[in-house]
Parts: sequence; C-alpha cells; structure tokens
Amino acid sequence: DEAAGGAAGGAAGTKRGRPALSKTMLLGLALALVVVFFVGLEAGLAVGSPSAESGVESIDKAPLLRGSSSTETPPDPAGSLRGGGGGAAGEKTEEEAPKASLAADDVAVRARVKSAREELKIARDKLFASYGRDELFFANAKRSTETSGDSSFLVAKMKRAMLGPDGSFVMSAAGSSVSAGHDNFGYQAWPRVLGRELKPLWAHFGVNFTMRNQAVGGRNPNPHSLCLKPMLGDDADVVLREWEYWQFYEGFMRSTFISEKNEARDVRPTDTPRDRNANAAGLEVFLRMALGLENQPAVHFVFLNYDHPPDTDPLAYWNVWFEEGGIFSAYGDNFAVNAFDTFGIPFDHLRKKAKWPRYSKDLDDQGRKKNCENDAQHNVGTCPVDYEKQDGYHKGLLFVNWHPGPLGHTTIAKQLGYFYMGLMLTAADEILTEKKDLTSARTKAMQQASPRALPPPQLCNPTICTTTPRCAYSYLPKAQGPDVGDWMINDTQHGWLNQFAHNQKHCRDDEYFEQKCFAHSRAQSENCRDCLRTRTHLDRKRAFQGGKGSGTLSLRIDPPMDQCRVWLCEPPYEWMKSDKTANFDTDLRFKVNGSDCTKANGCYSVQQTGYKQCGVLDFKDLTKGRCKDSWVRVDVDVDAVEHPPDDACRYDPGERTCHLQKAWDGTEGEDRYCRSYGAGCKAQGSREADTVTAYISEVIVM
Repeated sequence: DEAAGGAAGGAAGTKRGRPALSKTMLLGLALALVVVFFVGLEAGLAVGSPSAESGVESIDKAPLLRGSSSTETPPDPAGSLRGGGGGAAGEKTEEEAPKASLAADDVAVRARVKSAREELKIARDKLFASYGRDELFFANAKRSTETSGDSSFLVAKMKRAMLGPDGSFVMSAAGSSVSAGHDNFGYQAWPRVLGRELKPLWAHFGVNFTMRNQAVGGRNPNPHSLCLKPMLGDDADVVLREWEYWQFYEGFMRSTFISEKNEARDVRPTDTPRDRNANAAGLEVFLRMALGLENQPAVHFVFLNYDHPPDTDPLAYWNVWFEEGGIFSAYGDNFAVNAFDTFGIPFDHLRKKAKWPRYSKDLDDQGRKKNCENDAQHNVGTCPVDYEKQDGYHKGLLFVNWHPGPLGHTTIAKQLGYFYMGLMLTAADEILTEKKDLTSARTKAMQQASPRALPPPQLCNPTICTTTPRCAYSYLPKAQGPDVGDWMINDTQHGWLNQFAHNQKHCRDDEYFEQKCFAHSRAQSENCRDCLRTRTHLDRKRAFQGGKGSGTLSLRIDPPMDQCRVWLCEPPYEWMKSDKTANFDTDLRFKVNGSDCTKANGCYSVQQTGYKQCGVLDFKDLTKGRCKDSWVRVDVDVDAVEHPPDDACRYDPGERTCHLQKAWDGTEGEDRYCRSYGAGCKAQGSREADTVTAYISEVIVM
C-alpha cells in the first residue's frame, strides 16, 4: 500500500509534494551512478579498443573521450553495443576514409586539369598568333549557330574523358581522296595533321587520344555510309565527314534513299527542288548512320568551298536546315551537329585585301609567273591570295590541283584544331569551377553525353533510315570488324581471296619502278617521289576476288534481319571498269538456302550508279519470313557471259557511234562489243568468260 501510494503520489504531480530524500539515499544514488559510468567505460574500452591488425584509429583520439565537459552527450546503450565510445569513433573514421581518398583524388585531378589547361591555353594562343590573330580566319570556319546542341554535348564528352579514370577520346574522319591525302604524302593529310596537333594536348589531361583517318580515294559516299561501324568505329566521340566532289546522295539510286513523296516536299532554301531534296536526304542518311554508332558521336561536316563566288555564302542552306523550324531542327537542337567552311567565308577578307594583279599558282609554258584570270579571282585553289603566302600567312602550296597541298591540309587542321581547343578549354573551366566532388561531376557528364533517341526520318527513305544496317567491310583502313571473310562459311573454297581491287597498283608493282627510282635525272627522281608517296597513303580498296575456277563463295548471314535484304557490293576501279571484271547483272549467280535467287522470282536486283554495282538479295518471300530469326546461307558463283546483251549497246546519233549502257555503262571495250548498223547498235565480239573475276568488298544486311 505504501509503494502504491508513493506511486500514486508521484503520478499526481506536485500538488501533494514529493517526500524528501534522506542523505543516505542521495549518497547511495550517487555511488550507483559512478559505478555504472565506470562499468560502461570499461566495456567500451574492451569492445571498441583497436588491434594492430584492424587499422582502426586509436581510441584515445576519439572525439568523444577527448572532452570531459558535463555538457557532452554520454554514449547511449546502443552505442555501447556497437562498441561503446570506441565503436562510434571507428565508424566515423571508416566513413571519412573514402571521403578523404576522394578528396585527395579531386585535388589531384583538379591540379592535373589546371596544369593541362595552361598548356592548352598557351598552345591555342600560339596557334592564333601564327595567323596574325585573325579572328575571321577561325571564327568563320564554324558555321552552326549557338542554338545548336553541339557545344554542350561535345563539352560533356570532353569532360567525361578528362575526369577519367583511363579517359580516352576518339575522332574518326571519313571522306574522299582529299582527306586521304592524295597528291601529298599520307602524313600530310589534314586528319593526321589534326591528330598531331591535339594528341599532346590531350596527353596533358591524362587522356589517350586517337585520330583515325579512314578516308578512301576515288570512292563516292554511298553505300559506304551504311558501313560506318567497321569504317569509323563504335567508340568514336567525333565523326568528321568530307566528300567535297560528290553530292550527299551519290552512290545510291534515287528510289533507294528518298521516296517520291519526299521528292515533292518544299524544302527551303531551294535552287532545284529535286536535287536539293535528294541532297538533304543523302545528308540525313549519313547523319543517322553516324548518330547510330554506339558512342553517338558529334557529327561534323567539312567543306572546302575554295571557289565560291564573292559575296555569297556557300553554306547558306545549312543553318536554314538545322535551325528552329528547319527540316533538320530536331537534329540541330538535340545532337552535336556542325559544319565547317575552310576556304570559303574564312578567306573572303583575305580575297578583298589581296593586291592585284594576283598570280596563278601555276606557271606558264616558259616557267614564269602568270596573272590570274579575272573570273578566277574568287578561286583560292588556282588564284591564291598571295603567291608566296598562299593562306595569307605562311609559305607553301595551298592546292596541288583539285587536292589541297601541304599548306591546304595544314589550314584545314589548324581551323578545326582551334575550334576543338576552345571546347577543351570550356570543359576544363567547368571542371575547375565545379563546386561538388568530381565523382558527381563525372556522373553528370556521362549522363549529358549519353546517347539519345533519334527523331523520325524527315526525308530519307524509312527502308534505310529506320534500321541499323550491319556490314562486313573489306576496305582499309577500318576501325573494327567484321570483314567479308568473317562471314564466309568454312566450306567456301580457298579460291576466293582477299585482294586489292583491279587497278589498285602500288609503286613496287609498277613495271617501271626500277627505272623511276634508280635513276639520276631530276625528272626521273620526281617520278620516283610521286611513285613512292602512294605507298604512304592508308587507303586500300580490298575485296574478296574469285572467278569460275574459284568455286562457290558461301556466306552465313545471322539475324536480326528486319527486311531480309542483303547487298553485296563491288569496289570502284578508278575511272573505268575492266571488261574482265564481273558484271553483277549478267555474270553472277545467287542461291539462298539452296534455292535460286533471281530476277524472275523477285529475289534479285542490281543497284547501280555509274559502273559500280551492288547485287541486292530480297529473300523474305523465298524463305517464307524465317530469315527474320534464323540464319541464312548465301551462295555466290561466277558464270560470266561471253559478250554483253544487245540492249547494252546504245546508238548516239550526235557522234554516230555506239556506247555501252545500262548494266554495262562505264565498262571498257565498247568499241569491241558494240557495232552500229545504220541508226542502231548490236552487240558483237567476245571475251574469255572463264577468266572473268568478281570482287565483293562489302556485304550489307538490313
């Protein structure tokens, strides 16, 4: 009852008052608290004390035990279960250890970036000074507006590489003989000059930089633009495209890359609507293939424009297409897309201030300087702004012929290099001003640079632009596989060999090599130089070659195949196609899974532009649709005809002679195979059919 009353009294509050505690009770309570405190302290020392093996910070350094103020919060029972005061201190240290390591890494990375930035700034300023600090020379080279997504997307890629670890940055160039460096030594080609310019600057950031020159001379853009994966590499961060002397669509039959509906669309600006639309559609094909690479690179188009008329903009259409409201605004806003004009607008102010008369780069028949023609004043390829300093600032040859000379390649590389250095500076500045830890910054950069979904095709044919073609590619150089040989079935007879295509002679193959390169006259020495420099070029047109005696070429085509369509394409053979080279229309036989694939059953057709041909196998019906999820065997045999069919000969009333046409257009020997009869033509003559050989350089699967 007394205990209950005491409890009730305590619960009742102070109204009744609390009974006074005796001195004996107070002394006992104090003694109990002291005992509890020391028992808890001993337990903490026993459980939380570090061992030499644990590596945990010594308990006497724990913040909790350094203070003795009565205001400090004592360890709670849960803390004692985790190791008392020592355990709590250990936990905090383990959390701080990785933070300390990250902080040290941040400091090291920031220091490296700061130092590299200084080297980069010095190099860029030195480059700028070497061109008389000519802002127009560099600023006018880049043509996209600031509304494009180019800068932010590419800067994010650069930051990702700079922040590492093991950062890498890859640029790949595609194009024609211009970019391959023909009529120069291979190392003088602008992609390789650009690589030498940027590689040491990236090295300061600890980044492994790669510049690939994948250009192949004498080859139009298509269908090779469907093979960018093996050509340029899925790891490319930047793709540069030059094909100066070809339209974007060349190499495709029109119906392949643009539909009739899109041919009729009003795409502005427009000169001749049909060709303008076709050009835009061809550009979109390349753009989508490049943006479809695994790393979704920035896509930069390089134009020479060395002969554009005065007071005109050779790329006026570009911003119209890619700015808001343009046909390609969805690409311009969301992806890193840009264009560069190298000898056009950037040279206009140099053209205007050039002294007249200006001298042609070519001498007259007497070896003397000659004046430029009046109508050639705008063409810096033939009429440089200064005879000695043809870029306005440096001695050298700007153009050899239609190809840039060493100084021309350097000009392109320096303009591009200045632009990329500027973006690298921006990336470095953003890292150095980052307030959060750099791990978060790298994660953010990776997110910003991650691939994005492509918009629907605007002009190009959905049969090409809504699929991702797979390609076996035998040209050199290439960044990755597969080669055509990688798809060959093992029972293919060894008569099919990976060879240089017809007319791809090299210097030591030349029958006059000994005369050219082991003579003493100046003319012969120059011939030797011209001969030997072809060996410095990287581009090689390779293909699997076989004839009737080589047996069957058998390929395994694995799924996926959305369209059940395969293209087998030959390489170009310089200016003409030999009559000893197989015609895809008349000289090849195809089978799919053992069944004939012919024009008659709708399985086979030929894509042809000029003399270059691709055999197109459309076997969805032949395989009853099973090709979509099952592998397909394709067999190719050479069975050449002795002469062209009669409809391959065309009478030209103006010349009163016959020419080869249709599938035989561009083939040598028309005077042997076609004979005129009045106002008509008839095929004649013959060739040794058993000696005809076929070349297959690409296999494209859609």
